[in-house]
Amino acid sequence: MKVVIFATDRGVRLDAFPRSTACSFLPIRGIPVIEHTLNKLQLLKSAGEIMILTHPHFAARFREWLPGYHSRVPVRVIENSPCSFRDSRGALRAFSVLVEKENIREEVLALGADNIFSCALEALIACGRRHGDPVVGVYEMNGNLKPRQYGIVKYDDQRRITEFTEKPSYLNGSRTVSTCVYYFPAASLREISVYVRKNPEPETLGKYIEWLSREKTVRAFPLGGTWFDLGKPDAYEEAVFSF
Repeated sequence: MKVVIFATDRGVRLDAFPRSTACSFLPIRGIPVIEHTLNKLQLLKSAGEIMILTHPHFAARFREWLPGYHSRVPVRVIENSPCSFRDSRGALRAFSVLVEKENIREEVLALGADNIFSCALEALIACGRRHGDPVVGVYEMNGNLKPRQYGIVKYDDQRRITEFTEKPSYLNGSRTVSTCVYYFPAASLREISVYVRKNPEPETLGKYIEWLSREKTVRAFPLGGTWFDLGKPDAYEEAVFSF
């Protein structure tokens, strides 16, 4: 299994850190967020390689950091495009290019580098393997849920997604949100290039899942424990206290 970590953000939006700081290097308990994620991935026996897909603006920082991190699983840093800081392919298009360039023909676990979560991932992967379907990690939100912040998900008792709306302008009553944790069976990877050809503008993975869940069976897997999207400014402070 290949693991792809999307570290394609353009920097944090927190007053305590320079704008040039990648979310991946925000410290939680003195450890960069990226290392919290990688530590979990060491426990996956089927993980054959971890690829950190990052914006060229941050690639040098990742390569400087990587030799100091000791990983059981081989880790590579890959730039998502040769373009400028202001011109990005978007995470989905970068993923599509990566799948083609690396000739990936096996299952993929894809994660956002600005996620931090406490649960293990084995059960989510097992769900995808058992059904042969893509799986999206979802989380039940507490507190104030605002429009345009998260992908909103509804699913049935078989965990098949019945409705997925990426960052809607109004809420539909569901408090289940999509996390940037995805499992893609090998056979499902070809659907990515199909979608990219139909949608030439850069798109998010959330928009792709919204489309895919209408075309194919996509399953939701509830993440237990604690999860934070550090792309949201308030979430970092909450994560620091929670972890």
